[in-house]
Amino acid sequence: MAAKSRLQTLQVVLFVASFAFFALVLADFAYQRVVAAAFFHPRISFDTTILDVGTVSHQDRVPVEFRFRNTGGAALTLQEIKPSCGGCIEVGDYPHESVAPGTSGVVKAFLLAENLSGDVRKVLMVKSTDPMKEWVPLTVVGRISPREDGDSSPDVPSTDKS
Repeated sequence: MAAKSRLQTLQVVLFVASFAFFALVLADFAYQRVVAAAFFHPRISFDTTILDVGTVSHQDRVPVEFRFRNTGGAALTLQEIKPSCGGCIEVGDYPHESVAPGTSGVVKAFLLAENLSGDVRKVLMVKSTDPMKEWVPLTVVGRISPREDGDSSPDVPSTDKS
């Protein structure tokens, strides 16, 4: 009887050890994928993805800059930048060539305050070759001061919060 009990105990121990080994193999595989993504693919990392321009005049064309770094192990390319509102935010200059690993770049844009009023929140969508973050939203927030003539409505209506 004692031999049968030892055999059952040994079977349980082997089962648990097999399960633990299998779990470690899966965890190692997942870890290797994360490490490979970090070292063998481009990775885009912005200093900030939200810029507050404060209060600006309704006549201003407000320049904004979003700084980023390629923290991956392969060249990064910005493929496309889409504004949430064509008459409210304008895409400026950005690197059209590949950004090498470890180097930085800047996405420039302009908030077109003459077309806005009140509190605003406008977004630029940046598409890159980073496989982990294909699209990154960059947000510009601020307040447009009222017009001096008392008319607080913009020339081009756009009070959406997109």
